[in-house]
Amino acid sequence: MQSASESNEPWDHFLDNDDWVEGPITTGGCCCGAIRYLVDFSAGENWTPDTQTCQCTRCRKSTGAITPTFITLHPRQFYWHDLDTDELPSHHAPAALREYHSSSGLSRFYCGDCGSSLCWLGDETDHMVELLVGTFDEECLIGRHTGDGLKREGGHGIELAGDLCKHFWSQNAIPGVTDRPDGAIRFVQGSRFGETIS
Repeated sequence: MQSASESNEPWDHFLDNDDWVEGPITTGGCCCGAIRYLVDFSAGENWTPDTQTCQCTRCRKSTGAITPTFITLHPRQFYWHDLDTDELPSHHAPAALREYHSSSGLSRFYCGDCGSSLCWLGDETDHMVELLVGTFDEECLIGRHTGDGLKREGGHGIELAGDLCKHFWSQNAIPGVTDRPDGAIRFVQGSRFGETIS
């Protein structure tokens, strides 16, 4: 395994867009805070984004979740926050970022300090960023505390995770747990264009 900080590939081509446009901005990172990122939803056409799950064994094992939830981002929407220089958006992958080649043509990225899974890139998806929704900041998902008991305001949880549109590797569904119909397209395996389950 090599640190992505030793070679910025495959992140180099992510930051060719010099047009920083005001719009929906969402932040997140790993559990320990060594890795921070920013997503600029105004830089793409997917607000609200397509929310998806995957039940392949590798996704389950790399995240510890039985149905990892993720969104697909265009590279120009995703930026690192360089905590050493406070540069934002940053052209450099964080020093703590690690890469694991879990299968042919697919790399998973995680924090080398705390182990948090963050995202993956694959040849099948033309190097789009597949970002795990659970890594968004709490305030982005459920809003900020108002000081009035448990009440919160703001947050984009509904937009980021409320409308599941695709389930991948549905052949691995756990009967009675992860196989419940919810209106989303259920793919037998991983291909967006493959066989589906009705």
